[in-house]
Amino acid sequence: MNAKQGRLFDEPEDQPTEWQAPPNARASGPETSKEAGRKVERSGRAAEQRRMVLACLENHSGSTYAELARYEAQREFRADNIMINSAACMLRAERLGKTFHKRLPELKAAKLARVGDKRKCAVNGTTKQAWFATEENR
Repeated sequence: MNAKQGRLFDEPEDQPTEWQAPPNARASGPETSKEAGRKVERSGRAAEQRRMVLACLENHSGSTYAELARYEAQREFRADNIMINSAACMLRAERLGKTFHKRLPELKAAKLARVGDKRKCAVNGTTKQAWFATEENR
């Protein structure tokens, strides 16, 4: 892993780093969204989410963001000995989907993930991009 990639997961500092995560809000978005994005970066939550997404991607390379979210929710619920097919698990997967959808492009920008061909998603039946961990990261 090169130094630039390592900074993707570093805890936030007051000093700017060599690699900065992409903005967590669209340039045309409202100022409240931009401030929320800065807050999640400063808190370290975004880096924590990127680590979680990357770990899941390494185990399930070739999955869509929704499939990855389902795998992660099942892993969390299995760890807590709760039924994987419970409504709570499905709700957690839906919420995690937003995190995966947000963080995968950041991992791509850091060359830790790449996009593959589009295919039918096993979770919702729609056409989605498959995501892969990069070879240099494995």
